[in-house]
Amino acid sequence: MSFKRFNFKGRSFVPRVTINKIGNLALNSAAQTRFGLSEYKYAVLFYDADTARVGIMLTNDSKEEGRRTLRQRPTGADISASAFLDYFEIPRTEARTFDLSKDDQTGYLVFNTRRGRQRGRRRQAATA
Repeated sequence: MSFKRFNFKGRSFVPRVTINKIGNLALNSAAQTRFGLSEYKYAVLFYDADTARVGIMLTNDSKEEGRRTLRQRPTGADISASAFLDYFEIPRTEARTFDLSKDDQTGYLVFNTRRGRQRGRRRQAATA
């Protein structure tokens, strides 16, 4: 077995999604790579109030009901979701980051809105 060099600086390889104050769901580059986001044009959002989980169904079907554009960015992708967040009363008063995984049963990308952390909190604590 041979060793492989690790050449990446300052990047996370853990898929995450951030809900920002303006109501976007921002998926990081790790999510883009692991889940092949660049292969999709749209996303459909779901919410399970009992478990406080958001589900993201990826699709290329332009006729899919409720579809949102999945905007590709150099650092990941994002979805405009302010109406979705408001409808289900999901807070967005501060940017919060959540671990993102793929649900085996539905195939959706999922995250739990009860298990987030304030974005940038670790950096603020380190400089204080």
